[in-house]
This record gives sequence, structure tokens and C-alpha cells, in this order.
Amino acid sequence: TADWQWTQDEISKPLPPETDAIIIGSLATMIEPGAHVLFDWAQSVKSEATLLCFDPNARPTALEMLGIADSARNLIVEWVGISDIVKVSDEDLAWIDPHQSPLDVAAQWSLRGPKLVVLTQGSKGAAAFVEGKLVCALPAVEVQVVDTVGAGDTFFAWLVQGYLSLAPEERLESFSLLDVMAVANQAAALNCAERGCNPPMRHKLRRFMPKSMS
Repeated sequence: TADWQWTQDEISKPLPPETDAIIIGSLATMIEPGAHVLFDWAQSVKSEATLLCFDPNARPTALEMLGIADSARNLIVEWVGISDIVKVSDEDLAWIDPHQSPLDVAAQWSLRGPKLVVLTQGSKGAAAFVEGKLVCALPAVEVQVVDTVGAGDTFFAWLVQGYLSLAPEERLESFSLLDVMAVANQAAALNCAERGCNPPMRHKLRRFMPKSMS
């Protein structure tokens, strides 16, 4: 949520034991006093069984208006360091680190702790990095765009779901990651074909899925 006043008492309950992943990001992770409360909580509940998945989803205009752009950039890097999967757009990276190309920054982030960093580039497609190396990339899906609201969240949700469906040894394989990203790409494209945030249901994506995801 966009709430920025979280307290430790509000989030002290343990996660349900079947929790596979936590997806978090945007202004709630950058505006104090709640940002560090969420950071400490996320760091305490992540585990081998529960992946921490982070999308900065920065809002530069709001952060600059609040006068916290620099501290937000620093917090984003801290979040990257404790995350297992990071999804970030090229637009966000151009703001977070304007002195380097988004591809270079994404590669560097994949050496800071995440098992996987995926850079989305709009019409240019997406690229995945593991341990500092580009492991796979794919072009964008051509679609008649009606509305882009929710495209990034849709992509990330399907990316995480697909990643979780892979066996541990497959999570380092280019072909397996490419399959997962292809489904996420299709999901985002279908979302863009409708007005508002309308992530597609599973049945609309089944024909694009590898057996491990279907």
C-alpha cells in the first residue's frame, strides 16, 4: 500500500507458513518513518522459503516535491541489497542513477544480493541479469495499447509466480528464465490492451506457459 506511517506493532504478526513470496515497492519503501520499519520487517521475514521481491516503482515527481529524492535513491539501493528478485523499469533506473545506462545498473544490482534482476524497457522488451551477467532478453509483445496502468505490476506478479514454479537448479538457466519472462511479457501486453489495471486470468495465458507453470 502507499501508507508511509507503518509502526512495528502493526506488522509484528508472523507471515502465514505457506507464504512463498513478498512483493513490495514504491513510495511506502522510501518515505519515513515507515520505510525503515518496512525494511526491518522485510529483512526479518525473508528466508529460503519466502522470497523478497522488490520493484522500486519510483515516483520521482512526488519524491522531489517532498525533498527526499537523494534519500530515496539510497533506500532503493538498500532494498536491492536484501531482495531476492528485483524488477525495475529503465525509466526508474534512468532517474535512480542518471550517470550510467540502465543495463549497466541492472547488471551491477544483480551483484548486490538479488538472485535475479529483470529490467523492463517498454517497447524494447525485457532483460534478465544473474550474478552480473545478462542471461536472457526478449522483445516486447506487439499489442494495441489502450492503457498502461498496471502493466509493470502484472509483469512482476507473473514473473514471480513463474520463478517460484521453477526447480532451484532451473532458476539459473537462461531457457527457463526466458520461458518465465515470456509469460510475464504476454500478461503485461494483455493488461495494456484493456482500460485500467486488468491483469489477465490464467486461462488466457495457458497457451504461452511451459508445463512447469501450467
